Amino acid sequence: MFGLFRTRRRRALLSEPLPESWERAIRDQFAAFERLPRPVAERVRAGVRILLAEKNWEGCNGLDLTDEMRAVVAAQAALLLAGDPTPPEKADWFGPLTSVLVYPTAYRVTASRLLGDASFGGGPTISGAEGRLGEAHMGGAVVLSWPDVLAGAENPDDGRNLVFHEFAHVLDLADRFADGVPGLTGAARHRWEAVAEAAFQKHAADVDRGLPGLLDAYGATDPAEFFAVATECFFEKPRTLRMKLPDLFGILRDFYNLDPGEWSLA
Repeated sequence: MFGLFRTRRRRALLSEPLPESWERAIRDQFAAFERLPRPVAERVRAGVRILLAEKNWEGCNGLDLTDEMRAVVAAQAALLLAGDPTPPEKADWFGPLTSVLVYPTAYRVTASRLLGDASFGGGPTISGAEGRLGEAHMGGAVVLSWPDVLAGAENPDDGRNLVFHEFAHVLDLADRFADGVPGLTGAARHRWEAVAEAAFQKHAADVDRGLPGLLDAYGATDPAEFFAVATECFFEKPRTLRMKLPDLFGILRDFYNLDPGEWSLA
C-alpha cells in the first residue's frame, strides 16, 4: 500500500517541470549537466524532484540552504542513478539516505584513531579534531561542505566531485557494509570483487611507492574509499579511465548502466 501511495505521489511531483530557478541553478553551477544526453538529463531532473521532496535537507552552522542549492546537490547525486531502467516514480533513489546536511565551509569533527597495527591488536587510541569536506554515515546522513560541492560541480573534468564521492558511499552502504562492493550479488559480485580488489591493491602499492596515477591517492585508504574515488573518476574522466584501467571502467559502467564517455571530454 505504501509503495502505491509513494508511486502516485511521485507521479504528481514529476508531472510538473522543475521550477525555473532550480533549472537555472543546475545549468549555471553543474557544468556537466549541459553535456548530458536528453534521456539522462530528464532522469536527473526526476531525481532532483524526488530527492528534494523525500529527503531531509538542512543547512548547518548558519548556512541558509536554498532550494536552488539543494537542487545543485541533488542533480549531481541523481546522475549516479540516471542509468537505472526502473521508471523514476518506482526507483530506489538512495533508499537508505535520510538527510543531507550542508555546511558553509569544511568542518571539524572529533575522531579516534588506533595507533599500531590493528591486526595485532593495535596500540593506544588517540582522539582529536579532524577537518572534513564531507562524509556519509551508516545511519543515513550525508554531510557536505558547500564550497566543495560547488568546486566539484563547476569543474566536470578534473576527476574530483564531492557529491559523487559521498553518494557513492551511500550506494556502498545500502547492504549495511562499507566494503566497496555496492550491493551486488551472484556473478556480478564475483566479477566486481576480482577486478576491484586487483585494481585497489595495485593503486595502494603505487601510492605507497609515490608513483603518480589516474585515481586520487585517497582511494588507497581502503576498498570503500577506492570505490568512491573510482566513481569520481568514472564520471569525470571516463575516457581516460577506459584507456588506462579498462577492467575497472567496465565494472563501473555495468554497475551504473551508463557510459559517461558519451558526454565527457576527459
